[in-house]
Amino acid sequence: MESKKGFTLVELLAVIAILAILMLLIMPNVLNMFQNGRKDAFITQVQTVWRTANTQYISSSLSGSATSTFASTCPTGISSCGQLDVGSTNVKYFVSINGEGNVAQIGVSDGNFCYVANSNPKLNITREEVGEPDNKTLTCTASGSNVTCSCN
Repeated sequence: MESKKGFTLVELLAVIAILAILMLLIMPNVLNMFQNGRKDAFITQVQTVWRTANTQYISSSLSGSATSTFASTCPTGISSCGQLDVGSTNVKYFVSINGEGNVAQIGVSDGNFCYVANSNPKLNITREEVGEPDNKTLTCTASGSNVTCSCN
């Protein structure tokens, strides 16, 4: 008798079916892990903008020319906005610093995620506050000396 080497078609189909079922079970978790990683990277970017604005405000205050508004693109109606070196050209931001040197308003977008706090902002934001991605852009409009930012 000759010995057969290899697998039968039924054995191969069974292995492929088992692998397909495992992939269906694993893929949602893997995709969720990637999504959470992207959100965490965006949260870090928001914190970088926050800290850079605070640092820039303190530096400009010490030199006697305090800049309290920072924006990637200054909203129409605001006379001047400082620029921040946040390391990424695709990040849009608006930060307003109050008279005590605290961030009073912040809006940051990277095209995928957006975070806006028009009042009572906090530095430690959560993934839920960032929301789901859908090419969100930051829009800030000025009405007198008040600026309101939103995510579109």
